[in-house]
Amino acid sequence: MKAAGITLGTNPPCIISCDIFDTVLRRNGVAATIVPKHSEGLPGDAVAKILAGEIDLVINTPFGNGPRVDGYEIRSACVTSNTPCVTTMPGAAAAVQGIEALLRGELNVRSLQE
Repeated sequence: MKAAGITLGTNPPCIISCDIFDTVLRRNGVAATIVPKHSEGLPGDAVAKILAGEIDLVINTPFGNGPRVDGYEIRSACVTSNTPCVTTMPGAAAAVQGIEALLRGELNVRSLQE
């Protein structure tokens, strides 16, 4: 499962990741804190952190059957805690671009027709 939780109030943002996605992040020079998958049944997993309000944005792109169960729990936790959840890589790229623009003070709003 590829999942990351991002805490935006820090500079740089604090990234919390499950083990597989952490490898991808580190390969690209992004540091992350590893948390257990929900299905592992260990304390401090991604779902617990989302429900505790410790995560501001979730990027979750599950692949395969096992991760889909975790993905359901993650999405449910996001809905319960009103935490934004992105489930596609194009969506994640758009979210990152929007956050970067916001941090630079270059955020402009346009209608979809423009």
